[in-house]
Formats: sequence, structure tokens, C-alpha cells
Amino acid sequence: MPLVKLSATRGINAEYLMEWQDLPDGEQPSLLLTMGVHAVQEGAYTITLVGEERLTMLSWLDRESDIMVPPLSGEPGEGPESQQGWDDLLKT
Repeated sequence: MPLVKLSATRGINAEYLMEWQDLPDGEQPSLLLTMGVHAVQEGAYTITLVGEERLTMLSWLDRESDIMVPPLSGEPGEGPESQQGWDDLLKT
């Protein structure tokens, strides 16, 4: 279970993260996290992060999205040579 420590007293179980939206503009920049149970949208709820917690979660999202999101089929530049290495990352 991927736990993300946001502060000394708060953390998030990222396994339930369904969607996120960063709102950097405005008086107080915020990050909206839509949480649910294993992609079941019934009962989903939103957590709003601001300040250091927002920055910590954005940093975690940047690191994880580099590793966990394989390229979509049909994207420019995709071919057998560009997919090399993804198989190793996706094995558990």
C-alpha cells in the first residue's frame, strides 16, 4: 500500500487516488485529490491540499507518474524501440 507522508501528522493512502487536479493560480494554490475505493466512483470524495502538503504531494506525483504511466498506443514516436524497458518496469 503506497502511503504518502504529507506532514508529521498527516498522510494519504495513494492506492485510493483516482484523479488529481492542481490549481496553482489564485490567492491560495491548491491540489484537489479525488479519492475512492479501487476505481469505484460511488462514494468518492475530494481532499484539498494547500501549502507544504500540496508541494509534497505534487513532488510524489511527479516521481510516480514518471515510473508508472506507460505511453499510450498510437502516440507519436512510439514503436518497438520506444517501448523497450517498459516491460521491466511493469513486472511485479
